[in-house]
Amino acid sequence: NNDMSALQSVNAADTQHRLGYVFQEKGLHFNAIDAYQKALDIDPDIPEARFNLASLLAQRGQWEQAETQFRSFVEHYPHSAEGRYGLANVYLITRRYHEAVPIYEQLLGIATSVPPEEIGTRLAFAYMQLDRTEEAANLYRRLLTQQPQLLPLRFLLGQLLEVRGQDQAARIEYQEILNRDPGHFEARTRLAELLLSNGKDEVANCLLYTSDAADDTT
Repeated sequence: NNDMSALQSVNAADTQHRLGYVFQEKGLHFNAIDAYQKALDIDPDIPEARFNLASLLAQRGQWEQAETQFRSFVEHYPHSAEGRYGLANVYLITRRYHEAVPIYEQLLGIATSVPPEEIGTRLAFAYMQLDRTEEAANLYRRLLTQQPQLLPLRFLLGQLLEVRGQDQAARIEYQEILNRDPGHFEARTRLAELLLSNGKDEVANCLLYTSDAADDTT
């Protein structure tokens, strides 16, 4: 009887877990959350159900509940990079930057399914919120050394260098973007404005004219 009862519990938990997944795939997040929670009430050791529940709670902005589920997941599965990444993202969105930073730093040092530039962008943002702008700039440079084609990351570096008052370094980054993508409007505009502020009106106007001409052809 005990064995039969245990088997029935396992089947009931699995049914609720599968139901939650179906609801999630259909975009019925409220129903999915309810089903995953029921599955975990029966069997707390279903990793996919807990991870999916935490992710859905985060998507709905239910940060406290999402943190609880991600923390529980990470406690049971400490080697799951995706679980730690989810927890760090909750810390980031709730402005608990000091708690997010060490997790992101650890994740950058290991192979994960999350692209390093995605982790790096979030880590750099956390650094900046903590006034650790030099570390943010160095992080961008390190990522760009590995993947120089990531123009959005290079543009963020240029903007950060401007904030730090390093206009010449920012100009180099914007020019590198234009070397790789001559039609990059934002980089062209920022470079032109920096040139204007340094009295290089003729070069700046040439940049802006080229940009206007490119717009006219589209």
